[in-house]
Amino acid sequence: MNLTHDDIARIGLMFIEGDAVEEALLDKYGPVDYDFDKFNQVRNVLGRMHRLAPDLDMVCVVWQQRPDNPDVVFPLVLCTSFPLEWWHKKKPNEFLKRAFSGLETVYERGGRCKSRYYPICNSDGYVAGVLEILCDSTYHGDI
Repeated sequence: MNLTHDDIARIGLMFIEGDAVEEALLDKYGPVDYDFDKFNQVRNVLGRMHRLAPDLDMVCVVWQQRPDNPDVVFPLVLCTSFPLEWWHKKKPNEFLKRAFSGLETVYERGGRCKSRYYPICNSDGYVAGVLEILCDSTYHGDI
């Protein structure tokens, strides 16, 4: 079976629990400290996504916004590699920002490399995070 990046994302989104994404970080304002059960629950889904199609060149990342400032995002959970933006708080690009508003978006980064963004909703329907699949990139920032 030949799965696309979009197929992998749709399968992953069926198993990523938005409530776990929302609650994985214990203190959203202070030092980084995780609820490791919830963090690992999300990370395990990302790992399974990679194992569904190991021949696809992809990097999977779950992003979250600061609750006090939606113009600041950070990578919450990653699987095999850092995102292109590394592990820093940053201003979201326009495509990531649209995904936080509930829209699926695609950011053409140049050449074949692109980021696909998918909103992750919690049980109340609120966007708790965004799944990024970086596709067809030779980049791999080891974690």
